[in-house]
Amino acid sequence: MDGYLTSSKSLPLDHSSELDGARSTATLRLGMVNQHKDLLIGDDSCIGGGYYRFDWTSSRLLLDGFSYDFGEPRWHLLDTLYVPAQYKGLRLVYSYNDRYHEDFNVSDELNIKYYN
Repeated sequence: MDGYLTSSKSLPLDHSSELDGARSTATLRLGMVNQHKDLLIGDDSCIGGGYYRFDWTSSRLLLDGFSYDFGEPRWHLLDTLYVPAQYKGLRLVYSYNDRYHEDFNVSDELNIKYYN
């Protein structure tokens, strides 16, 4: 499966950071894996994941769905998202794929930083 997840060592799995209003940083990881937990490195925590596809026509990286392991991304926990440098120039958009939520424009809502 083409999966992605957002992970951070500073966000515990029990989501205690939600209680004090703290926001943090996370890293976006993409890969072809059997389970999203296969994208974790070391003692990483995960704040959600799903599926991805590239829309080359509109220069977007489209994220959607949810991880069976970790649920849908909890973007509200983040200020900054670290993204692999090879995706620079692509707009990141998360689609809830329901009739209740508008798409979440990750590129506009979060501070995006690129890493090699």
